[in-house]
Amino acid sequence: CTQDKLETQVECLRKLDVDTILRVTPAYKWDPQVNPRRNQNDLPVKGSRNPGLVIVDGDVILQPSWTALGKSDMLADVPVMAMVMAEESDALPANKVHSWEQLRRLVSQRLDSFGTFWKGGAADTPATSFTSEALTLYPESMYPQPQQAYETMITDVRLICPTKKALGLMASATTNKVYMAVNHLRLVEPVAVVALSSDGIRSTSVGGLAEALATDYSSKYSFHGLDVMLYMEDETRYKLTTQDLSTAASLQGLLDTFVRTGSTKTANRFSAPNPLSWSWRPVTDSPNFVTFDGLKYPTNLDVADITAAMGETKVTMTYDYHTAQCELWARDDIDVSYASAA
Repeated sequence: CTQDKLETQVECLRKLDVDTILRVTPAYKWDPQVNPRRNQNDLPVKGSRNPGLVIVDGDVILQPSWTALGKSDMLADVPVMAMVMAEESDALPANKVHSWEQLRRLVSQRLDSFGTFWKGGAADTPATSFTSEALTLYPESMYPQPQQAYETMITDVRLICPTKKALGLMASATTNKVYMAVNHLRLVEPVAVVALSSDGIRSTSVGGLAEALATDYSSKYSFHGLDVMLYMEDETRYKLTTQDLSTAASLQGLLDTFVRTGSTKTANRFSAPNPLSWSWRPVTDSPNFVTFDGLKYPTNLDVADITAAMGETKVTMTYDYHTAQCELWARDDIDVSYASAA
């Protein structure tokens, strides 16, 4: 499809069959023999970017997504809330990390490809590697288990840090409020979420015993899809405890209120107050937020940190959520270049 006009090119592409499009797409390297968990759910390797098209309501966004997010005429003028689970990759981890020494090896295998940088920004300062800096920013003292540290790294670089940038662009282009939340909610008991059988075929019984036996892994952190599962109270595949149901009710109340009113705050006369439903600060209320039209800007925005402590859900606001970590992933635009499509 080499027509001069963009509209004609699009029409030509739509008439092609899927196999032809995939065969002539240089970036498309899908190999069914390669474990898919090693792509979006692992730390990036330099040069191994993720191909794909952005599709909204059935329409392909022709502009680069980062360009479109910063244009008011591309956005619906409505309030926006984006919620990212704190350990998204826990639903389908690329590796089971049993020790801190194994974590150091895994980080080195992936991040050594990005080489070194001058931490102070000047060539006369000592150079440090992405590997050593990442291990410093996700220390043993901060995480009970190396698996959690590993999954937090992946979630930061693939989702949380690029989402901060995306929402910053969006907030600069709209008159409505934009909110961001990092969700630390967990289930009381670990569950097998998604798994592959020994022959590499995705199991048909998601969350079932066969999957748990096939992978010997159960998700126990704040994994991808848990927010949806809690909102829907999905007990067809998972058994929710009384505490899980209480957590689900708080999340349901928050999201239902936001959809109806565009606000995070509500007064419910018929039940106890919802601990998650109060006045969140939009990202534009951050002390250092400035309107911008590019990707180079401070990475600390107001974030609602949703947690469950002592069996009770709560939310705290912070404009410094993983700022140092996001500054690392922003170097060489790693966060933007290797952002997950999840």
